[in-house]
Amino acid sequence: MTASPAVKDSKARRFFRLPPIRLLIAISATIILAIAFLLPFSWLLTEQIGLLVFGGAAYGPTLMLLLVQGASTAVASVLVAWFVGRVMERRGSLQEFGSSVSSALRQTAAGFAIGGAIMSLIVAVLALLGWYRFSPLPSPPLALFAAFFGFFLAALFEEVLFRGLLFRILEEGIGSWGAILLSSVVFGGVHAANPNATFLSSTAIALEAGILLASAYLLTRNLWFAVGLHWGWNLFQGIVYGAPVSGLKPLPSILRSESVGPALWTGGAFGPEAGLMALGIATAIGLLLLSLAARKGQLRTPQWWQDRRTRQTLSNTTT
Repeated sequence: MTASPAVKDSKARRFFRLPPIRLLIAISATIILAIAFLLPFSWLLTEQIGLLVFGGAAYGPTLMLLLVQGASTAVASVLVAWFVGRVMERRGSLQEFGSSVSSALRQTAAGFAIGGAIMSLIVAVLALLGWYRFSPLPSPPLALFAAFFGFFLAALFEEVLFRGLLFRILEEGIGSWGAILLSSVVFGGVHAANPNATFLSSTAIALEAGILLASAYLLTRNLWFAVGLHWGWNLFQGIVYGAPVSGLKPLPSILRSESVGPALWTGGAFGPEAGLMALGIATAIGLLLLSLAARKGQLRTPQWWQDRRTRQTLSNTTT
């Protein structure tokens, strides 16, 4: 005998809803789409174009890369998140993106303020210790705006991919604690490919940023809060204080920074986020947000465990 089409569809649907399968499809599709979107604009990534667009400034090629790559990956990740949520998971609304534009703006602004404040605290402590020095660095408004927007695109891409897809789907299979651990390790590992990366920088990113950003998402169950926090963190680090961001070459900034302290604490050429100072401060704040999320009841057990408890409850009710 052969199964009916309805049964076959049901089995296929269950297969494609398995967390590992959804993750594999989501990550593969994001990479493929990002490359497809990037290829037509790859000519913009030449050093000559970057220098031409930004008036011969040394940061031109890096800034052009931030914009073009950021746009390609951000659009790809959002499209994949929509496909996974609406088509594969058949959810009527994508709650992680919020309920309205005004809500998204509020959450982004709140996250941005907190991210900027955390980085400002880190840099202030380093400066008070005499390990960072600053001087004014007038940059063209157009270049500053381009960097401002470029960092938003980068934050949007990484939060949709790592929190909206990776963390959220992992949480279904292994619960909040397991998802925090695994997504943080992956997040730190991905940054190991950045320029000037070290074992310490990858470990710091995994602990401070992995925990902080996962906790930001857990606290609100809203990606825009995490996007804003990530955006503010990078923007203040790179555009306001002129420090390297995840090993990238200096970009247009308001201040010029000089790291004169021990690289173990300042992060050296990778940027403040790779130092022990940032590791201590940001991880502590991340754990604070995590405790607030736990108090709000935002931490979840694996979905299969929830389903099992539900079946047991129904069984006890009917017997």
